[in-house]
Amino acid sequence: MLKFIKFLSIAFTITSLLVACNKLDYSSDMAYIKTQENIDFFIVPDIHYFSKSIYDDKEAFQNFLATSDGKLIKYSTEIITSIKEDIKKEKPDFLILPGDLTTSGDKESHIELAELLNEIEQIGTQVLVVPGNHDIENPWSRKFIGSDVIKTDNISSNDWKNIYYQYGYSQAISTDKSSASYLVAASEDLWILMLDSTISNEKSKNLYPIKGGELSKNTLTWINSCSELAKKNNAKLMAVMHHNLLEHSQIFNDSYTVNNKDEVLDSFINANIDLVLTGHIHIQDIKSFTKNETTIYDIGTSSALVYPNQYGTLRFNPANGYTYNTKGINLDILETEFDKEAFENYVLSLFMDQCCNQYKDCLAELDELNDEDLEKAYSVIVEMNKMYFSGFRNNALINITASEGFSILKNVSSCFAQEYVLSMLNDEFENNNTLFIPFSN
Repeated sequence: MLKFIKFLSIAFTITSLLVACNKLDYSSDMAYIKTQENIDFFIVPDIHYFSKSIYDDKEAFQNFLATSDGKLIKYSTEIITSIKEDIKKEKPDFLILPGDLTTSGDKESHIELAELLNEIEQIGTQVLVVPGNHDIENPWSRKFIGSDVIKTDNISSNDWKNIYYQYGYSQAISTDKSSASYLVAASEDLWILMLDSTISNEKSKNLYPIKGGELSKNTLTWINSCSELAKKNNAKLMAVMHHNLLEHSQIFNDSYTVNNKDEVLDSFINANIDLVLTGHIHIQDIKSFTKNETTIYDIGTSSALVYPNQYGTLRFNPANGYTYNTKGINLDILETEFDKEAFENYVLSLFMDQCCNQYKDCLAELDELNDEDLEKAYSVIVEMNKMYFSGFRNNALINITASEGFSILKNVSSCFAQEYVLSMLNDEFENNNTLFIPFSN
């Protein structure tokens, strides 16, 4: 810890100099990898790390877990450790964390997570981070001790850049003056815009973090400058941000998609960006948008803490394009109080309680289904929601849509539960877990 504190002190001085300007100077020695080489990435959004030092697993924490939206907050350390074991085996070049690195933005969790990320870098994988809406100036930062909920320190934007200095900022070609965004050269062939899409909580009077996001006009101007430099150096440009560029759900899009989507889309297309990696919405989903014969893909990778507990992998081949897949967390090696089968049951029950039961309550309020039909309709919602979060849509759900429970659900009075389930059947991709994006000529 003393070594890390000393590092933070040095980082503060260097970061202060770094963020004071956004000059665009590039030389090939700034690239992590030389030209004409494949690059492998792990993408892990919404890890929601929560330090074990700030709770004692008693009443206050249990009440907090009941509001966790299916996230395995209690096991965030174990899940990161499982990913670290995968990194040891597969040795990706980069680990990308697109925001919501912590659950409630408390300083202790940020510092502890940075130490875990340092262990990953010691393996030989470079870590790149951007903040999410939970991470900076979060008014929800709390400790949970006994029955008490205790306010604790959160972090500022400057704290963020200091704590995570070595995870992208230290090698940046340029940083954005108006946000925590930066540009890095993953290789001479591929540059990455790591974009801060959060809206500052600092001046907000809210008692909760601002959920929505945007990219300011100043940031979009900076992106344009980065694009011009990339073009001069014959480098492809890829983007990473927490909030979604495109709408990943017909139902849940408010505060998930960036507020100024159309403006950002135009900026990205003008910058020749054809791939954006996002998180935030916690479902596995891919969307695309085409304008003037140019197509841009937004791959929203699900949270590793939420069923089905997976993360993304990406290979950049400079001659062909991008290949994306998902990979499941190895739950077998998690050190928990459960055996394997019991833990899998716990994960599923948590998902049902916190991501499905609201729809059962919605159907019950209609007062037109008997108990048997309500259970049949609810079982359909559970099975379809599992597939939906896992990235499967349309024909992949055909067996479920042929069931009696689906027929019951389809014919009830219009309600949110029905609308949500029907929205799963008209998706752009049937399988959102794999995609090849070829380079256009």
